Amino acid sequence: KIQHFPQLAKRTQSSLTASKLEDIIASVRTGGTNAVMMAYASSPPEGVACSSEFHDCEQFTEKIHLSLCTGMGADVYVMRAVGAVFTRTIGVEPCKIKQALCNNLNPPELVPNGGVDFNWRDNVNDITRDDIRQLGEGNIARLDMGAPCKDFAKMRLLPSKYGGKLSNPRPGLAGKHGLVFLQCLLIAAWVYEFNPQCEGFTENILFDDLKDDWQVVCRQLGIPLVLDAADYSTNRRVRAYWIHNMSLPSYDALIAGFGPMD
Repeated sequence: KIQHFPQLAKRTQSSLTASKLEDIIASVRTGGTNAVMMAYASSPPEGVACSSEFHDCEQFTEKIHLSLCTGMGADVYVMRAVGAVFTRTIGVEPCKIKQALCNNLNPPELVPNGGVDFNWRDNVNDITRDDIRQLGEGNIARLDMGAPCKDFAKMRLLPSKYGGKLSNPRPGLAGKHGLVFLQCLLIAAWVYEFNPQCEGFTENILFDDLKDDWQVVCRQLGIPLVLDAADYSTNRRVRAYWIHNMSLPSYDALIAGFGPMD
């Protein structure tokens, strides 16, 4: 049975600044990530930068749900299921097939303003600090992030059914897909800079054996709740969930009514 973390840490003053995250991303893209990642994973805490430019932003005119790496839009569906009300839902998803699946799961007539907006940006790597700023101070009410997990997955250590062997099967944050997670962390820093009241929810697999990578993520997002679906359903899926500006019930209350099923 895996270790659980029912006591969740909020994003704290030990978070990496946006500028340091930008340094890490630049290093990954130039192939020099290892030394930089290790340095920032263990570097002394720094204060979280706060914006002094709010007076230039449109103020509290919307209640936006921003979904990064939207996929089939399960987060949008859950928000509807719990009765969350937004004026606009922005999905950032480059795959047109996944966009179509999301629209099928979340029909335009059931989502505010005619459905999930995939036209704002379709790739997290294209999002800038100014893009977030222009959405307006306090206008983003909810941030969901579901970055791809391929570069962290232990399954990649198994022999490939296609033959051959990857030179670096688990590159972590230094990989092509890991870089997407890093970019999401940077965007989150911008979102919380301009929207300190914003709720945040992030999901990925457990990769705490990649110690430097895990430390970078947890410095930014806090300590996650880690669950194994085998304890509550029919599948074995170990997942980590980070939250921001949210509270959860006790661990016992959270899993009440669920148990392993044959």
